[in-house]
Amino acid sequence: MIELTPDGYRTVGNKADAKQADRAVTLRDVLPTDPPGLTAEEILGAWPENDVPKPGLRTTRADLKKLDGVLVSGSGTKGNAKRYSIPASSPSIGAGMESNANGVEYQRSQLTYKES
Repeated sequence: MIELTPDGYRTVGNKADAKQADRAVTLRDVLPTDPPGLTAEEILGAWPENDVPKPGLRTTRADLKKLDGVLVSGSGTKGNAKRYSIPASSPSIGAGMESNANGVEYQRSQLTYKES
């Protein structure tokens, strides 16, 4: 795919990459700013009716893994589902375990979008 920029046309990847980038923008809009956040199923339930089609559960989970800056709490086991949120302001660069005001631990990662 190509994109028109002020400097002319540039390659932006294939159609799948463009769709993934659109989903990333929508995910950032849907994710709450405070942990513990939403499960992948709850994210899909909150997906807006817009130009970005709602992805499947598997695609959503894959996108969440690639979208850095997402805070993840929960172990992903029965009764302790993974929950996702994103900070309202830019976090300090780095990765590690942190706690919110309620003492809920979560994993913080850097704010970039990883290409697979």
